[in-house]
Amino acid sequence: MSLPFAAPDAAHRHCLTAVRAADRARFLAGLFAPEGVRRRLFALAAFEIELGRTRLVTSEPMLGRIRLEWWREALREAGGAGAPRAVPVAQALAEALRASGSDAGPLIAMVDAREAELEGDLDIDGYATAAAAVATGFVGVGDPHTLEVVGAIARARLTEDAAARAALVDGARAMARRPDPRALPLVLDAVALARPPAPWRLPLAIWWAAQTGRW
Repeated sequence: MSLPFAAPDAAHRHCLTAVRAADRARFLAGLFAPEGVRRRLFALAAFEIELGRTRLVTSEPMLGRIRLEWWREALREAGGAGAPRAVPVAQALAEALRASGSDAGPLIAMVDAREAELEGDLDIDGYATAAAAVATGFVGVGDPHTLEVVGAIARARLTEDAAARAALVDGARAMARRPDPRALPLVLDAVALARPPAPWRLPLAIWWAAQTGRW
């Protein structure tokens, strides 16, 4: 059984800064979540940034596997009863997992999917499915339809081909009924995935999507 944990403010600032620097659209989208939930979403996004850097910062697959195994252990601790590791992202995730009553399993599945990338291709479907499960759990939405829509946006984030990415976003939009307001911050960055607006227009585009629900 996990016990409550409050991450230091410095851990939350670290996650916010990392997301704002690496993924401005997702940062802006997260601002439309309530403060406590926003912290969870930034912790998840910062974790994804860390995982995405694995192949770039390790010189050989074995070192990458060691790095990813460290994260598996850190995530088990974060979802457990004791104090998490004194690393900002691990601390923020511990708070998010315990406050939302979420299990660390989908986060570990994301690590597993990234491990496949060390010597081959990223398991996009496995990664996106797990990421969607974490994100919807963090906002407190559990219906399968929302999970499917959020999963499609997660796949779009991982897709390099612009046409394929736009198709995924269009498909998610076609699936989406009027979204649960709690899930809206999980999909608002879609406005920058399909047909990206000019950088100066991005904040307005995401604000408009948040106000109208049309992302």
